[in-house]
Amino acid sequence: MAVNQVLYAVEAVNVVSATLTLGYGPGQTVPSRYIICNPTANMTITLPLSTAQLPTSSSTQYIPGTGPGFPITIININSGGFTVAVAAATGDTLLNIPATLATQNSSIEVFSDSVNTRWIGLRSATSGQIVEQANGLGASTTSFTLLTATSPIIETGVSAVFGTASTSGTLQVEKATGTQAVGSGTNTLTGTISLSGTANTVVNGTLVATAATLAYAVGNRCNLIFAGTMTSLANCNVTVSFSAQ
Repeated sequence: MAVNQVLYAVEAVNVVSATLTLGYGPGQTVPSRYIICNPTANMTITLPLSTAQLPTSSSTQYIPGTGPGFPITIININSGGFTVAVAAATGDTLLNIPATLATQNSSIEVFSDSVNTRWIGLRSATSGQIVEQANGLGASTTSFTLLTATSPIIETGVSAVFGTASTSGTLQVEKATGTQAVGSGTNTLTGTISLSGTANTVVNGTLVATAATLAYAVGNRCNLIFAGTMTSLANCNVTVSFSAQ
């Protein structure tokens, strides 16, 4: 087994190594975008710096629901786990990226955000679970569609956390079907989540008891609905989890 490996720009690779650094080969302009890991023990995957090691056109800010950001998908297909790191101790920070993904068939998709010098974990899946996240939400955030179901799924949880509280902002999650506009769907929480409580404290929403409301058919959308006074809200993350039907 290789002790250290540098992976150049490819679409997929079967990686069995202790340390993996995403780099460039001769004439290549982007690092690897799609990685399949096959570790039998924990391995470390080092991301390039969003400000210095990515093409300028691809290393801009990631905006939830619109992009762009430079995407890298990492999938674990063996019993070992992987840890995601950055290229230098003084480099980017990691937001919503678990310290270690140790479960077989787990995956995570990360996006560069050079404006804030960081990498953002957008979605991870473990044993059939899908976790959809919206990051960096703030005072100017308005309601938007977080996810469109591409297969039948069931909503299983909602949580929110923020670095700075709003004046009286709230969050509701709704399921929209057919041609329903954002704000016209069916609420999936029994009540709203307050975005004006204690900073850096995870708040969990309470799902409705009606199973049919929580079930998403193909094409149904999950919308995040913001209301109240959002003034001062900063560094807010919303996580909605689903499982396959």
